[in-house]
Amino acid sequence: MNHFGESTDLFMPLSVFQQADQDLREEEPRMHLALVAESENPLGKVTDRVLQYIRCRKQTTIVDILAEFWKSLPQGRSSADAIVTQLISTGRVKEESIPDEHTNKVIINYKSI
Repeated sequence: MNHFGESTDLFMPLSVFQQADQDLREEEPRMHLALVAESENPLGKVTDRVLQYIRCRKQTTIVDILAEFWKSLPQGRSSADAIVTQLISTGRVKEESIPDEHTNKVIINYKSI
């Protein structure tokens, strides 16, 4: 929309990319609203339940979310990832990395804000 809505030139100057980046920064926090404007978001209800689950447990991992909500996730792991990403991007959940001393792996916990 930024470039071809204004010009048919195949060359895009840096300023067009910078403007597109700024436009996205302003619009991304509200993009999820487009999914509920015309039809129901299939992840909408389960997202609310996942948020409540995280709030009740204080912190949780993606494995906990998958185990608890597997039957409600239409695309399995990718649905869980989409839900967590949406909760983080809307400022309702934060991600915390914790190193596991026994396995030397990093555990990702999700906490409500």
